[in-house]
Amino acid sequence: MKRHYFFTIMIVVIATTLPSATLRAQETAPFSRLELGLRLSTAGIGLEAATPLGAHINVRAGANLLPYSMDYRNYPLNSYSDRLEPAFGYVPEYRAKGKLNMLHGHLLADIHPLARGIFHFTAGVFIGKSQIGIQGLLVDPNNRPVELQPNYEWPVLNVDGYDVDTEGGHADIDLVLGNTVKPYLGIGLGKAVTRKSIGIKLELGAFYQGDYTLKQNGHVLNLKNTNEIEGESIEMINDYARLAQWWPMLNLQFMFKVY
Repeated sequence: MKRHYFFTIMIVVIATTLPSATLRAQETAPFSRLELGLRLSTAGIGLEAATPLGAHINVRAGANLLPYSMDYRNYPLNSYSDRLEPAFGYVPEYRAKGKLNMLHGHLLADIHPLARGIFHFTAGVFIGKSQIGIQGLLVDPNNRPVELQPNYEWPVLNVDGYDVDTEGGHADIDLVLGNTVKPYLGIGLGKAVTRKSIGIKLELGAFYQGDYTLKQNGHVLNLKNTNEIEGESIEMINDYARLAQWWPMLNLQFMFKVY
């Protein structure tokens, strides 16, 4: 009699758990589901699509756009006093404003140590371009645009063999982060693919953009290897480069089930 009860209980357990297990397997089968996401992150506003590759792995692909403007700051130009002081009667400062433009696509994989857990590791790549356009103006001690001394021409600053123009008191420069393919690592809470109609993810990580290239009028300026300038005169460039080289990622994401 006891054996009969035991087999009856086993049959009931199998009958009740097998359909749910089968359903879970179907839900985590490769490409069995699709969700779309809205990203609000330090890489900008973005859209994303996600699908499972298995019970422990979801893959995501999308795009991000971030336009951002930085306030004006003044930087000394003491390294060029021999060129600037005769032309203006003093050494002006360089008043610069930066504008950041970032446009990236990404391909990421979320690895969940526990199949039904929300904690995950993320690895992948961001692909795209980051550029800081620096709009610069030479200003006098009263923070006004410079004026030339009589019978002088606008000085040309020779940097690493290239001429940096100051015509009209302007010196605009483009700072381009080097790598197009940028490796990314992160951790997060939440799932890109869930059973619910709406899901939320929070993610923290960083991608490496590489070294920078500096350009003016189409010429590449290699400021870091020149002996003609001192650190004071390129502090503005290094400030922006340090900010952008390792780009931190904080991402709040809302996922919407498609099927």
